[in-house]
Amino acid sequence: MGSPLTPAQLPGTPGSHVKIVWPKIGKPLTLLCLSRTWVGLWSHWMDGRSHPCLKPNGCPGCEHEKGNTHWAAYLACWDKLLASKCVLMLPKDTVSGSLVLRDPTADLRGAELSCERLGGRPGGPVSCKIRPSVVVVPNDAEEPDTLALLCKIWSVMFPRTFRPFTLAEGEVA
Repeated sequence: MGSPLTPAQLPGTPGSHVKIVWPKIGKPLTLLCLSRTWVGLWSHWMDGRSHPCLKPNGCPGCEHEKGNTHWAAYLACWDKLLASKCVLMLPKDTVSGSLVLRDPTADLRGAELSCERLGGRPGGPVSCKIRPSVVVVPNDAEEPDTLALLCKIWSVMFPRTFRPFTLAEGEVA
């Protein structure tokens, strides 16, 4: 076990910019997971970025049949290289293919996630290796609200009745 993060190193500092990240070809990611589990959402890939699917509450992507619709899992993470909080997006196949990610009782908080794009193409499969971290996240450190981070990134508010989608629900378009 490594040394604990100090309060000054913990994510969530006011004014910090949070972005959605995923492994690109030849650029693997190694992140510290801050979430206990993932949040599953449908989104549309339009205009070079993801947009949340707001169906049945008036979704522009669905109404105009724009973009590629896909299900993904999102995890709040800490990028050690950039010393910043981010949200990792993992495709459905990555989650489906991982015993740890499929396990609803698995606690991912503090795990090191090493993700890599395979196949040499932008839409290629993503590998995600999960290991115990060398950094300890203090138990009293507040877990980031992944859905709230996504709302801030996407500049949307999900209705009060909204709930994230399970992996099984990710099978249904």
